Amino acid sequence: MKRVVIISCDKIMDNCSGKGCKQAFKERQDAFSNYPLTDVKLIGFIRCRHCDETAVSRVLKKTDHLLKKDVNAIHLSSCICSVCEKHDDFVEKLSNQFIIVKGTHLTRKSN
Repeated sequence: MKRVVIISCDKIMDNCSGKGCKQAFKERQDAFSNYPLTDVKLIGFIRCRHCDETAVSRVLKKTDHLLKKDVNAIHLSSCICSVCEKHDDFVEKLSNQFIIVKGTHLTRKSN
């Protein structure tokens, strides 16, 4: 079974419930479109809480826990990819142990 975690931005999450990420995963849309409907589990979100030089190292401290949970893919949320100056550092450091996917969902207008 594939096990997925999403890394999101704490600043953005103050105004975001994560609904877009969760819905894209549930409906296998956008960055999740290549996953099968079964045998994939969303383990949860990790919030990056620091926009400084410690951002990546603080998230890296959680990798042992993720490995114990058999996480094999990490999605950098669409907000991380669009506003975070450190997103390339996340990819570089985390890709040694996990499949890294940039993005989660596209922005959609409500009807």
